[in-house]
Amino acid sequence: MRPTPIATFALPPRWDGHEVTWETMPVPTVSFICPPPEPRYCGNCGSFFPPLMVRGLRHPLDGETFDSTRAKTGRFGRTVHIPTEVPAWPVYDLAAFRCPTCPTDEVWDIRTDEWWELDLDDYGPAGSTHPDTVHEETNDA
Repeated sequence: MRPTPIATFALPPRWDGHEVTWETMPVPTVSFICPPPEPRYCGNCGSFFPPLMVRGLRHPLDGETFDSTRAKTGRFGRTVHIPTEVPAWPVYDLAAFRCPTCPTDEVWDIRTDEWWELDLDDYGPAGSTHPDTVHEETNDA
């Protein structure tokens, strides 16, 4: 659901602990994403009108890295690819869809190919977290 007037953010400011920068919500137009997701209808109102879509730039956590390779040329001119880790960079891997008919927001996590319908808790400062995320509590006894 879209946030009520008391909610602070137009879309979740964080996604699974990562800071997210969302594009500005456009005026109603036809959106295209490649590869296109399967046609969906609004689960809240049943509308088949094309939803408004914005991309979300997921920022890496401090110290997060990606697996990669670096090329090294050997003595005889042969290139060898050596596994290495590189600093992570922000990636556009979230897409938010807002129903133009009713106050429903859904987010497609392109990285995991999961769809999430947002509820009011997702719009607060903590953002949205995966339901399987376990938060460790410390007991100072």
